Amino acid sequence: MQCSIPNAHLSIPLLCVLRVSAVKNMILVLGYGNELRGDDAAGRLVAEACAALSRPGLRVLSLRQLAPEHAALIAEADAVVFVDAYVATSPAAPLLTQALAATTTPGRSSHSCEPAGLLALAAALYNATPPAWQLLLPAHTCTLGAPLSPATTAIIPQAVETILALWDGIASG
Repeated sequence: MQCSIPNAHLSIPLLCVLRVSAVKNMILVLGYGNELRGDDAAGRLVAEACAALSRPGLRVLSLRQLAPEHAALIAEADAVVFVDAYVATSPAAPLLTQALAATTTPGRSSHSCEPAGLLALAAALYNATPPAWQLLLPAHTCTLGAPLSPATTAIIPQAVETILALWDGIASG
């Protein structure tokens, strides 16, 4: 089956992607980072902890990096949570949560993406704009081969609880 995407600036037909979800109120969690660089793996570890809970309607991916291919999954979701690490400037750096909006244009890289660029790509290709949040865990050590720091390890359960609170809110209403 082929179709054109309304309002797209493409003149070539594209394959349609049928958006079928067996679970209503699906939240997509995209945890990403480099597991070889200590605390940079925090996003992936949060995603893996969420996946282990096996909650219906909670779809979880643990990734090294975001890619344009994830726009299709974003388009299927009722909400999206991006989980990553940020460089902590103090030992008591907090867990950060912020609402996200799509950028005005999708990113141009075929190798990696930023969350707002992926949201824009989902909007451009699939006319889908689910609400999205970015959950950022403090990274104290990102040296190649470093283990996860105790401070980042300690905040992972709080990040999981934040995602579950969002899931509870969406699943109940």
